[in-house]
Parts: sequence; C-alpha cells; structure tokens
Amino acid sequence: PLECRKKYQRHIQDTFSHIPELNPRSGQKVSHHQRYTELFLRGRKPDPEERGHELLAMERKHQEMEAHPERCPSLGLEGLFGPDAEGRSSRTTVLFGPAGIGKTMALRKLMLDWASGESWPAKFAYAFYVSCGALNGSSETMSLVDLIANSCPPGTLAMEDILMHQDNLLIVLDAFDELNLGNLPSEATRPKAIGSLLQYLRSARCVEVLGFHLAQRKEYFQRFFEDREDGAQAFELVRSNKTLSRMCFLPASCSVICSIFSRTTQRDPLKDIPEKATVTDIYVWLLFKFLGCHSLVNLEGLCRLAKERLLHKTAVFDEGVLKEHGLGNASTHPGILLQDCHVTTTYKFNHLGFQELLAALSFCLLDSDGNTISSFQELEEVFGHQTESNFTLLLRFLFGLCGKTRLDILQGNWGCRTSRNGLWSEEKLLELCHCLYETEDLLFAKNIMRHIHDLDLRELLSTNLDLAAVAFCLSVSDSLQSLHLSDFELGPERLGLLLPGLWKPSVIRLNRCGLTVSTCKDLSSVVAANVSLTSLDLSENPLGDCGVTELCQGLLDSHCQLQTQCSCKRSAQLCREHASSPLLSCRLHGCHLTAAACEPLSAVLASKPSLVELNLGGNPLGDPGIHIFCKGMKNPQCGLQRLKLHQCSLTGAACMDLASVLETGPTLMELNLGDNSLGDDGVRQLCLALKKPDCKLRKLDWYLTKLYYYYYYYYYYYYYYYYYYYIYALLYLSCRNKYANTK
Repeated sequence: PLECRKKYQRHIQDTFSHIPELNPRSGQKVSHHQRYTELFLRGRKPDPEERGHELLAMERKHQEMEAHPERCPSLGLEGLFGPDAEGRSSRTTVLFGPAGIGKTMALRKLMLDWASGESWPAKFAYAFYVSCGALNGSSETMSLVDLIANSCPPGTLAMEDILMHQDNLLIVLDAFDELNLGNLPSEATRPKAIGSLLQYLRSARCVEVLGFHLAQRKEYFQRFFEDREDGAQAFELVRSNKTLSRMCFLPASCSVICSIFSRTTQRDPLKDIPEKATVTDIYVWLLFKFLGCHSLVNLEGLCRLAKERLLHKTAVFDEGVLKEHGLGNASTHPGILLQDCHVTTTYKFNHLGFQELLAALSFCLLDSDGNTISSFQELEEVFGHQTESNFTLLLRFLFGLCGKTRLDILQGNWGCRTSRNGLWSEEKLLELCHCLYETEDLLFAKNIMRHIHDLDLRELLSTNLDLAAVAFCLSVSDSLQSLHLSDFELGPERLGLLLPGLWKPSVIRLNRCGLTVSTCKDLSSVVAANVSLTSLDLSENPLGDCGVTELCQGLLDSHCQLQTQCSCKRSAQLCREHASSPLLSCRLHGCHLTAAACEPLSAVLASKPSLVELNLGGNPLGDPGIHIFCKGMKNPQCGLQRLKLHQCSLTGAACMDLASVLETGPTLMELNLGDNSLGDDGVRQLCLALKKPDCKLRKLDWYLTKLYYYYYYYYYYYYYYYYYYYIYALLYLSCRNKYANTK
C-alpha cells in the first residue's frame, strides 16, 4: 500500500506540475511552481443581498480592501481546513468566486502540495481531484468509490488502503458550477445562487477567492517573465492605466495582459489605449491583440457562440457546439477559448469579460444583408427574466460598442459594420450612466439624456467609476431637472468632477455627502451660476460657519446666467447685469452651524426675496444667533415663508425676537420651533404676537414637553393640555379672523 501511495503521489505531481501556456504562438506548458502566485482568500459566507455583476462587485471589494486593509486578513491555503475565526471546524470547505478568479489554480496547488508532502501529510492519507466537467458525459449513477477510481490511472491505488483511511481522505470537486444535476435546483450551481447549494451541505465552511491584491499582481507579472525586471516594468506600465490596472485583481486578466506583453516588440504596447480608457476600450484592445486580423466569419462565429452560451446560462461547451458556429476547434482561437485540461473535448471562454463583449458585439454586427447577426428579441430574452444584475457588464458593452471611436476601430481592423439602434433602456439609471460613459460619444449621450428629467441615485454610488459615469451624464444633459445624491463621500476633488453638471438642475440634493468647508467655494459657484436652481439640500454635511459664509457669498453674488460648462474660477465680470438665481428653498439641517453663521444668513434674507423656505434645524444657533437672524427677517426685502428652527438650542429669550418678526413680518406663514426649551414666558410672547393683525402665520409646530418643567408632576398632565388647546385655539381664531377680514 505504501508503494502504491507513492506511485499515486508521483502521478499527481506529473499531472498538476504544468499548466498550458496562454501564449497562442508557443503552445508550450509552464511549470505550475514557476507561475503560481498566492491568492487572496478570506473566510466569508456569500451574501445573498449582494447586487451587481460578479466581476464589478469584486472590483468594488478590492477598492474597499485597499482603503481598509486591516479589515480583510488573508487566509492561506494552509488555513482552509483549520478552524474558522470563531473556532469552528468543518469537514466541508466551499471555495467561491467569479470565473477566472483562480479557484482551479488554487485547487491544483493544493493537490501538488499534498503530493509533495509539503502540506497536510498527517491530516490526509490521500487526496483526490475530480473534475465535474468530466462527469457530464456519463449517464450512469456513480458512487464515491467510482469517482475515486475514475480519477486515477490503473495500478496507482490500493483500494483496501483507501478504505482503511476513510476519515483521512481529501476529495476535491472542481468546477462544480459546470455539473449538470437534475435533482438540484436549476440555478443551484450558479455562482449567484450558491446559497441554494449550501442547503445541501452540512456545516460547510465558505471561503471567498478574491484573486490578487496589489503586491500579488506585481509578483505574478515578475513570475510570468523569465527576467523579473521585464515583469516589473510591464507591471508599472499597466499601473499607469487605472482602468486596466483595476482589472488585474483577476488572474485571468493578468495572464492575458502578460501574454500580450510577451509577444509584442513594442516598448509600450499600451500606447494605443486612450488615456482615459473605459472598460469597453480595454476589452476591445485586449480582444484585438488576441484575435489579430482573423476573418470576419470567425468573429461572427465567436459572437454567436458567446451570445448563445449566455442565453443558455452555461459557460462550458463541446466540439459539436464549436462546429455549429463554424469555428473548427479552440486552437484556431488561442487566448479566447480554452480547452479543459482534464476533459479535452470541452471548452470555455478564457475570460468572462471576453464572452460578454463578444455577446454584446453580436447585437451590433451587421451581416451582408444589413441585419444584426443577433436579433433584439434575443436581447430582450437576455434581460427579460433577470431579477439581478447578471448582465450588467454586457449592457455596458452594448453601449460602449455604440461609440463612434469603437465603430471606427472595428471597421479599421475587421472591416465590419455595426448598428447602434434600439439599445437604450431606462430601467436602471446608474447602469444607464455607466453605459453612456462607455460610449464616450457626446452627441449620442446627449440624445439619451434628454429623456431623463429626474436622476435619483441616493445610496447607489460606491466607487470613483460610478462618480465618473454620473459626472459624464450630467455634463451632457440639458433636460435634467432634479439630481439626488446622498450617502456618498464627496471631497473637493470628487465635487469638482460634478460641477459642470450642477449648473443646470433646478433641484439639487447632496445630503449626507461629507461636504465640508473645503467644498463650499465650489458650492458657492453653483448657486451663483445656476439660474434654474430652485431647491438646494445640503443637510447633514459638516459645512460649519465658515462654509455657510462662503455659500452665502455665492447667493449674494448670484447674478450669473452662464449656460456652458465653464470653470468655477471664471471671472465674476462675466456674470454682471443678469437676473439673480431664483432659489426658493435651502435646507441646511444638521450642518454644524452656530450663531456665527447667522450674520451671513441674515444678509441673504435681506437681499433675496426669492428665498421662501429655509431649514436650519439641528444646528445649535442659540438665542444670540436668532437675535442676529431676525434682523434679516424684518427687512422689507425678505420673502421667507417657511422657517424651521427645531433643535436649535433656543430658550425663552429667543421668543422676543421671533415675536417681533411675527408681529411685523409680511410673509412668514410656517414656523417650526420643536424641541427647544422655550419655557412659559417664551410661549406667552409668541401667543401675544399671534394676536396681532399683521401676523401672517398659518402653521406653528413645536413640542411642549420642555415648557413646564418647574411644576409638580401630578399637575403636569392638566397643565399640558390646557396650554395645548389654548395655543391652537388662539391660532385658529387668529387665522379665521384674518380670512374673514380678507373676504
């Protein structure tokens, strides 16, 4: 038995020691030990609430890990079978992650480590590798013993010895998502529905494969080239292109890019990529580098194949499928199609991104009769029954391939014609922004955006790429009336990207966006230049007194009617002799304001009759601040109708100033003083003001829980209701008398 075990270990080493070289001109194999780079793994269960395309979601995770590396400790291969972070052990471990992330490479490394005796010699007497793709060709029921026997050549195993070590066997099932099992839910093996699969496993431990972080990407490049210095130089070139660099978390992307560098004689093969390349730019560039100038027939076949596999929701196909599309075999399309190492009759696309790009191209390419090689009815089939964003990347490519620049590239390289009709969908606004950003076609994007009047993206933005896409769409839109962003950190640099698009909407809501005093100069330019602005919401941003002072300066100087995308630093001389901004509503709730902010706000009230609503709640303005503020409200130019001062640390001393405003203020109709310790004297002053004939107030909101604190508790209930009805009755009578006088 010992001799058989050693013989089996040598077989494993021979089988897994080399991997196929991706370079289409070499056809060679390289050492697994030479090429393998440690992957980033972390113990984590899949989140059923995760939204978005797998590759795009993984990119966001890497951005989060780079920002907070301390939150994401890596788990090495040696930790796969140990206890988890909570000390629990499991006999089943599930590796999950998108296609091309490195799951198979990790499992091959695991088998090699066992066979060489480097890892787990005492834990596992035997380790067996089963490729699930190989099982699809068999219609017979197979036992576990059959699986083990079929995974090994004759004469390498002693079954008696294996059965004696049943508690020390490691069975590796690779490519489980390619397995056709009729008694599992139809989507159980899909990556997006791994939760369904886990229901069939007992206490499984889940480990997410996240590909390469930054240091591992550099190591992979250095391992790929014989001269590590060449690899380091190639890596630095890739890092200089942000879009391409972001893709390199995926080992499949690194392999493709390194293969291009190894084949080219150019000193900088990236020079053909636009400086601000979109995802479509990158994938088109990679595709051309791999396919070269193959015939159009082959391109059409690849596109049809990619689209068909998406419709069938399967990534693996056999030689018969290739022949149906006139493709011969995978060797004629190196770098795009990969042959399975263990099942030589099955193939898959090397990169999920390639498959989706080619599928998108099938809806754009025109045949000799001027028709697209795939119908738009098929496109509706792709999207029609999707409750999740499985085809987000495909949708972006559909728009990206409509850009004139990409059309010229396609025609120049392959002489093909495309159509860009009927590709617009309004279902998801953020994805629409990404799609239009991919086109880089200003006229096309402008024609689409003229149909969008309200852009509500609150709690949706999460990356700089999201921001860039939104900024692009804002810059080309002339019809947008309302923009709502929230819960996305906007510093000066990010806000600067949005500026050209903020000079047009009439409603702008940027609450909870982390805006500080450093952004207020740009915000001031917005209120000064946007002649359509009627509502501005900056609530729950720590602007501070200095920030609001800067903002008020923009309101006071708002004479500009600029319609073009000019710089916020443009001279004020361009803005002379024009009508002022018609701002009607301004919300500054919870902006860390004190009494110091009341002086500039008072000046705005005295000179901006168009400002009819102001929310200053949640700011500790205090009585001194209100005293200053009320001076502006008494000005004849003040047009304020609705004022919110809840939670402003006011006492009865502030009521004297407010009462004088109510007595003489010609416009104020609604006042909120909730959650302030006004006291009885303060309330009496307000009630006296309500009786005045010139008082226009129609609605007064407050909480009475802090008015009568000095009374005994058992008198409190009756006293509370006495004042409650007294105040509202007084207000009602006052309003009724005024309406009667009006009549």
